[in-house]
Amino acid sequence: MEKRNIIIKILFALGIIAIVLLVVFGILKVVPKIVSSLASAGSALGNKSFNQESININTSVDELESGDEFTLSFEHINPSTKDGVYALIYECQDATSLQVIGVNNVNQTLICNRPFTLSSEPIAIEMVAFLANANNINDAKIIVTFTPTGEKTPTVRGEKIVTIQNSNNIKEGDLATGSVTITTDYQSLNNRKQEEDSNMNESPTPPTNTGNTNQNPPRTIGGGSTTPIYRAPADLAISNMRSNGTRVQFTISNIGGRATGVWSFNYTLPTNPVALENSGSQVSLNPGEALGFTLDIADTRGFTSGLISIFADPYNQVTESTLVNNNSSTIISFSNNGNGGNTGGNRNFNPNDDADLVITRAEAGYISGNRFIGDDTIDEDDDGAVQFTVRNEGGENTGTWRFKIDLPTSDNETFRSGRQRSLAPGASITFTVEFDNLERGNNQDIDIEIDSDDDVDEENERNNRRNLEIDIR
Repeated sequence: MEKRNIIIKILFALGIIAIVLLVVFGILKVVPKIVSSLASAGSALGNKSFNQESININTSVDELESGDEFTLSFEHINPSTKDGVYALIYECQDATSLQVIGVNNVNQTLICNRPFTLSSEPIAIEMVAFLANANNINDAKIIVTFTPTGEKTPTVRGEKIVTIQNSNNIKEGDLATGSVTITTDYQSLNNRKQEEDSNMNESPTPPTNTGNTNQNPPRTIGGGSTTPIYRAPADLAISNMRSNGTRVQFTISNIGGRATGVWSFNYTLPTNPVALENSGSQVSLNPGEALGFTLDIADTRGFTSGLISIFADPYNQVTESTLVNNNSSTIISFSNNGNGGNTGGNRNFNPNDDADLVITRAEAGYISGNRFIGDDTIDEDDDGAVQFTVRNEGGENTGTWRFKIDLPTSDNETFRSGRQRSLAPGASITFTVEFDNLERGNNQDIDIEIDSDDDVDEENERNNRRNLEIDIR
């Protein structure tokens, strides 16, 4: 019996040992698979991090002045295929434009948000950046894409930011380019609402050219059939251009079939070399709408002739049916004395003084449509407005500045402006400020103060205020 118990214990011990061996053997078989899987995952992550396809863009400078040239180059990292084409794009930004310098120094102006084909291999290109607005700074985002052969959309892209500055530094004897005041008359030849209503009933109009025309979304007509409606593209046209002394007036209309979107115009000044300036962004014009413009030239220093030319949409922001009516010219009358200034009492600044901001004209009134109407008596439900002109009658640039206006509203509102651009000697600018919530009463005060934060070191600080009175019924 005792011998039997010993045998049973031995067998039990052998069974335990066998089970342990089986477990250890199983672990040894499974662990390498787990380790191998982890290693594969690590390898995949490493490949994704270090072998990812990309385009790296380099520029010779990251910050530049308007009109400066720079070099752009790019590198295609880990390309999945070498057969394809590279394209250059820059995002639309107000008053910003880029050009590619081609052979024989012939520049190609790029259209924003539209790809410009480069080559089938990475290359370096020479470019020029422009910023039309004086005393301003913008960031331009430049993009390079790669589209493989046979594909319709890019598979990889790279981006780079270039900062463009227009400091508008005016040297002694140069034209004070800030001395041109642009006043806009927002005249609507057709009310926008009437235009939209009439468009709902118009018959299909075929395109007027064979270029790039857009198609409206389909609409349901009659019994439910869907018919695409075609319209001619927008068409900016300059008309009624005329001059009186150093004042130039003209109208830019949209005589096409579509809204223009945001646009601008360039104008030349008769210096040597010719000075080219930009108006800044203008509001979109619906078909049949127009804007009237007045250019008041306060300083003709550096003028050598009298020809002024206007170019509508110089940066091709608008898709137009024709460009033949986008420019016009006129002659202005001026005379310069031996010191380069205007004769006949038209010199509006003292070159020996510090900067000096002066309110030269101020008028209260109301807004009718988009037009300012001067009137010292308005109704309580009118959109009140004040329009005034500020001139730098000193001999130095003002630097940036602000203004404020105490308004006759029910809560005695004080309007505080943003920072205004620097005014060169003799330069002027006109403001129109609209307000509502009018407080009824006679002889209501409107107090205007320029350089309200004392940003400008002025020759005379006592001419920075103007008071107006208005009756509100």
